Amino acid sequence: VTKIGINAFYECEGLTSVTIPSSVTEIVRGAFSQCKNLTTVKLSNGLVNIGDGAFSGCGKLADITIPNSVVKIGFEAFKGCKSITSITIPNSVKTIEANAFEGCESITSIKIPKSVRKIGGAFMGCENLAEVTISEGVTEIDESAFSLCVNLTTVKLPNSLTKIGEQAFMGCTKLVNITIPEG
Repeated sequence: VTKIGINAFYECEGLTSVTIPSSVTEIVRGAFSQCKNLTTVKLSNGLVNIGDGAFSGCGKLADITIPNSVVKIGFEAFKGCKSITSITIPNSVKTIEANAFEGCESITSIKIPKSVRKIGGAFMGCENLAEVTISEGVTEIDESAFSLCVNLTTVKLPNSLTKIGEQAFMGCTKLVNITIPEG
C-alpha cells in the first residue's frame, strides 16, 4: 500500500491503534477522521504528506510521532485531537496548513523548525499551549496562527520573520513578553 484514500477509515469508532508501513507516502483527506477511540498511531519514514483532516476529531489520540520524511501537514490534519500532549515537528516539514492542530488543547509547547517558511492558522485554540519557539528561517505567521491560546506566555520570534498576520495572537491573554524583529 502506498496511499490511504479519502475517508478510508472515517468514523471507525472501534479502531484503537494504527501502524502505517514505510511504503505509504500519503495519507489523504479524512483517512482516519472521527475515529473517536484511536489512541496510538505509528507513522513510518517514507510518509511525505499528512492530508487535510487525516486524523481530525480523533479526541483520544495521544501518541503520535511525525517522521522525518513528512513535508506537509495538511489543513485540519489533527484538528480536535484533544489528548495529544506533545508534538515534534521534524526538520523535513516545509508547510503547516491552517488549523492543522486547532483545538489540540493538551499541547503545552511547540518548536517550529527552520524548514517551515509559513505557519498557517495552525495552533488556534490550543488552550494549554504555554511556550512557542519559532526557528530562524520562518518568514510568515499567518492569520489566527496562535489565536485563543489562552495560556501562551512566551513566544520567541526569529529575525527572518517578515509578516505577522491578522489576529495571529488574538486572545492570548497571558502573553507577557514578545519581541518583534525588525525584518
